[in-house]
Amino acid sequence: MPAGADVRFVDGMEGDQPLRIGLRTGARMPAYCTSGGKAMLAALDWSEVEALHPRGLRPWPHARIRDLPSLRRQLARTRKQGYGANVEESEPGVAAIGVSISPWPGRPVAALSVAIPTARFDRREEPGLYAHLREVCTAAERALRLRGP
Repeated sequence: MPAGADVRFVDGMEGDQPLRIGLRTGARMPAYCTSGGKAMLAALDWSEVEALHPRGLRPWPHARIRDLPSLRRQLARTRKQGYGANVEESEPGVAAIGVSISPWPGRPVAALSVAIPTARFDRREEPGLYAHLREVCTAAERALRLRGP
């Protein structure tokens, strides 16, 4: 979920393979270096993204994006492909893709992501993962619109 310029992980499920990503429930990280965070930032107008970062991007140990112009280019790619991607940007050994849940245009309320150890991550699987995430996010958006803002 969005938490200012950060994301807060509120729930999760672990896979059953021996090598897996542990739950991050309660953790908070800069949105710009997580897949779901990038997806949510991409749903905002650029002026809103800038307002979240009045002094630039908060440094993060493994971030590849270091400044607002780089973030702007990344968010353009994220919008075009429909999902955010993170390969060892939030932490070493973790790859993820995330899709924003935005029941009303420009108002992301959450994101869903799939995190995979980089040892098992294959970029060719991204379209299939995205399709599943988009389907679930679309259903969530529909349910939220029925409840109202």
